[in-house]
Amino acid sequence: MKFDHLLVTSKGIIVLEIIDYPGEIHGSENKKTWESICKNTQNNTKFVFENPVLPLAKSHNFIQKLVDNNLPVFSYVLTLNSMQFKTDVNQKILTFDKFKTTFENLEDVPKNKLEKAKTLIKEKNYHKPKNYQSR
Repeated sequence: MKFDHLLVTSKGIIVLEIIDYPGEIHGSENKKTWESICKNTQNNTKFVFENPVLPLAKSHNFIQKLVDNNLPVFSYVLTLNSMQFKTDVNQKILTFDKFKTTFENLEDVPKNKLEKAKTLIKEKNYHKPKNYQSR
């Protein structure tokens, strides 16, 4: 399971993967790897990286099972505004600005469902980073 942030909000649980690669991004939802191509006057630099949508889907399903489908779970890949996608991207890939608008348009969920989800997450220690050490 791989993701950067797990947010328990009034709208439900949000699983986030944040990416920041320079240049033009080439890839598709089902392709295993994507490419970042930086064009400059000297030459083009190409960087290959793992498609962030595929592991995010696994994390989404895991979290959804964890909360027993009692709470909506949303998952997104957030990009910095400077990234330029040269292929179609799905609704799971958003800039921070689009994420804010999307989040604001989600409906609130009952508070008791949120509390139950928080308890489940804490019981499994998913609220602490892997390197977390209590003092």
